[in-house]
Amino acid sequence: GKAGPSSAEVAAYQKSVEQADIVTLGEHWTIAFLKRFGLLCSKDDPFIPTARQRICDFRAEEAAKDSVSRSIFHRAQCVWQLGIDGDEGALADGLFESGEPICGAPASHGLYVCRLRHTREGDAEIQALCAALDTSVLRGGK
Repeated sequence: GKAGPSSAEVAAYQKSVEQADIVTLGEHWTIAFLKRFGLLCSKDDPFIPTARQRICDFRAEEAAKDSVSRSIFHRAQCVWQLGIDGDEGALADGLFESGEPICGAPASHGLYVCRLRHTREGDAEIQALCAALDTSVLRGGK
């Protein structure tokens, strides 16, 4: 397979992005990126209301434990599902909250995350992507 970038190439890429003071790709580019790699379901996918409800339920559970929990007010949550087009059900799924990475560091999956106002390795979306990449379905493609 193709070798990943060198440490120097990763550092140069990260520095160039960080010096540009980019905070976000913005909705347009994020959607374009996710669609390009087949990582975005359609707006009418039944997963969307289910995912939104899972986040609401998660926040309610956290609020019941601690009424001033960061999970309610400050942290982002990301619900993900990995499946095959046309098949019912998920091969894998989960819910992640921004915080310390728990599914392996992004670099262990060939992802190199930049610092955009703060470190992004623990962003919920990055953790969900790492979890999907860690499934046996996708690990075989390395």
